[in-house]
Amino acid sequence: FSQSDNLFTQIQPGLIEGNIKAAGNSEDIVIGYFEVASVAEQRIFFNYSDFFPDEPLPPFFDNFNCNAVFSPPLPNPLRDGPSSLEECGAQRTLIELLNDEQVEFFLSNAEPPPLCEGPFIVTLRPCGDCTVFGSNIVPDFWVE
Repeated sequence: FSQSDNLFTQIQPGLIEGNIKAAGNSEDIVIGYFEVASVAEQRIFFNYSDFFPDEPLPPFFDNFNCNAVFSPPLPNPLRDGPSSLEECGAQRTLIELLNDEQVEFFLSNAEPPPLCEGPFIVTLRPCGDCTVFGSNIVPDFWVE
């Protein structure tokens, strides 16, 4: 083994012992070594206050008031009579808001809903739909 060429092209005086064996009852000579090691992982979670203890939280995306829910009118001439949106103090109906993707369903309104209110309570879409600002696909690093 005094030459610096490839180790496996030289004449070898004996068998290199490894821990890999040929499958079955084969008499083939196999060269190789297999080793297993353990892996340890640790995930550390930080809070905003850990790095900025005396500062208020930054604003949430924009100036959305996600505590404000409302019940836009869903015109029902049989129940409400010929009242218009202006009489109810509304600018748009529930159907218009849903078609423009401005609101998301929050919960059902009281039975029966008061005059000039629809049967559903809604919130602004950024407050009720997480896919507005991001994705709903769980990332690889997520821990349940």
